[in-house]
Amino acid sequence: MRQRGRPRRPYTTVREGDCLRCTSHPCQARGYPVLRRNGIQVPIARLILFEKYGEQPSEVMAQHTCGHKWCVNPEHIVMGTRSSVAKLRGRTYTKISDEDVNVIRQLLEVQEATQAEIAKMFGVTSAHISLIKHGRSRADSGKEHAHN
Repeated sequence: MRQRGRPRRPYTTVREGDCLRCTSHPCQARGYPVLRRNGIQVPIARLILFEKYGEQPSEVMAQHTCGHKWCVNPEHIVMGTRSSVAKLRGRTYTKISDEDVNVIRQLLEVQEATQAEIAKMFGVTSAHISLIKHGRSRADSGKEHAHN
């Protein structure tokens, strides 16, 4: 018989040190274990946050205090932000302004620098610069830029 007050986990785990590794569900490409709910892949860490704290805003992220993406130990998963998660991983998260996006587009247009060089200037990844170049990031800034 199930213990009262403690929800049954929809996944199985094995202990690895203080961490718990999910053995019943696959990890997505970025290394986080996921399960399907209503046909949608949901990171297990996100479900753990919901169990611990209830509904959270979409900008809240699961932060693994142990540093292991695969860990599903509820004691190791806390609410975080992009910035706090990046800091835990030894990276920085820079939110660039609409003005920065316009400058990046101008640099790309006149081919003043490579995507890698521009990324370094603004403290973002080359992938972010590529998204801006192809209009998949900051679409609202792209509309302003297109009319100039």
